[in-house]
Parts: sequence; structure tokens; C-alpha cells
Amino acid sequence: MVLPLIERFMTRAENQKGEFRAQVERAYATFLQVGATDRQRPKVGPPKMASEDKRALMVNWLRKGRGLRRLCDSSPVLAPDKLSAKVLLQTLFPNDPIICAGLRVSQPRVALLSTFVERFLSECSFVTASTFREPSLRRLESNVLAQLYYVVELDIPIGEWPWAALQIERLKATGTAPLETVKDIGCALLTHLREDRSYPLVLADYTGGKSAHGWFPKARLGSLDKEFLAYVQSWGADPRIICPEQWWRMPNGYRRNELRRLIAKQPVLFADL
Repeated sequence: MVLPLIERFMTRAENQKGEFRAQVERAYATFLQVGATDRQRPKVGPPKMASEDKRALMVNWLRKGRGLRRLCDSSPVLAPDKLSAKVLLQTLFPNDPIICAGLRVSQPRVALLSTFVERFLSECSFVTASTFREPSLRRLESNVLAQLYYVVELDIPIGEWPWAALQIERLKATGTAPLETVKDIGCALLTHLREDRSYPLVLADYTGGKSAHGWFPKARLGSLDKEFLAYVQSWGADPRIICPEQWWRMPNGYRRNELRRLIAKQPVLFADL
């Protein structure tokens, strides 16, 4: 009852009110977890800002066409957006482990992968990058068995520093809308990590909003684990990459609005499974 009242007096645009509601749901879900874990939770601060040198590199990459289309075209698996969410999860999480998926932020379901119905997973918005110890209806860090992947997301605000100049430049030079530039920036970083740094990108999916999620298996990073984390966070990657119970967008799932309606596909752009 309180949320509609608050939204009536909000100054942000109508299409951003759904994001506000999602933020409230995340806060509530976090509240439910406080005191429920006996482990030391990772300390997570705000995303770092990419340096001027890195922004100059990004400008050069985008001028060479190293954006979303390039990432899609480089996918070893053809038409990965046609695969079902369950098939993708069975490949990402072999041997039928206990995983966590959810239609919404506040509706997690922790269960054996084999028990999830294919249609349910394909309509989910979220999944974690970890396996769990026991079935549950709560997404708790204390129940995590192992975090199998680091998920890299460069969530860039449209029209805000430090990437605003690049968005304006492309809009004037090529007519590229700022939203498309933001998508290209995130995908260009994933391509750079894979092609220039040889980090093992196995899957990239579009969030249905303005960013992409890149999945990197921890086991294949080996001794490069700390180097990888430091490098991607120096670009401004979401610092919650280290949180094993963190929600990420379901590959080939759906994004929902505040009314719980399906509004956008979360297609897989790249797969090397």
C-alpha cells in the first residue's frame, strides 16, 4: 500500500518507477537475510569509475565496430537465443545440482535443477551463479555450496558521467541512440576480456534493460582469480560479482515490470559451452 503512495510523489520518469519498486524488493529480500548466515559476508562498495585511459580504449573499440553485434557474431554456438533456459542451465550447472531461480527478486526457489519445469525457467527473470546445499524458499549465502561463475556487468547510467561524452559523440556522429551506445560499451568490454585478455567467457546475455551479463567460470580462471576480479572492477563492473547468492538475469528468460508482466526478453548473445 505504501509503494503506490510514494510513487505518486516521485520526480523520476514513469518508466523508472518500476526500477524503484525492484530496488525496494531487493532491500526487503536483503532484510530477510540479515542475521541468517554464519559466514562473513563480502564487503561490497559502489562501482569504480573507469579511468580516462580506459574510456579512450573504449572509444577506439566502438569506432572499430566492437559492440553488441560483434559479440553476437563471434558466438561459437549458433543462435544461442533459441536455446531454452533449462538447457542452458543444465550446461552451466552439470550433474543436476541444487540451484536458485526466481520469477521476481522476492520469489526465489532453491531446488534440484531437474525439478524445475522448463516453462517456469524460461519465464524467470533471475538466477544465481552458484549451487546450493539444501532446497529452500529463501536465497541465503549460508546455504550456498559453491559459486561456480563470476558474472560481469557494466551497468552504465544513460547520460551520466563518466560515459556521457561517448554517448553524445556517437549520437552526433552516427545517430546512435545513447541506450544503444550503453549496450555496445558493455558488450565491447566482454569481447575485450575474451579476445585480448583470454579470460574464459562462456555465456553473455542481454538483461532486457541496458546492459549485458558475461559469465566466466571460476574453475577455469584458476590462479588468475584475483587478477580477473581486480581488472573487471577497474572498469566499473558490478562489485556484487563476489556475492555468491547475488541475483543475475536468467539467460533466455524474461524481464518483468512492476505489475509482474513480461516486458522484455533476456536473450543470450554469445555462448561457448
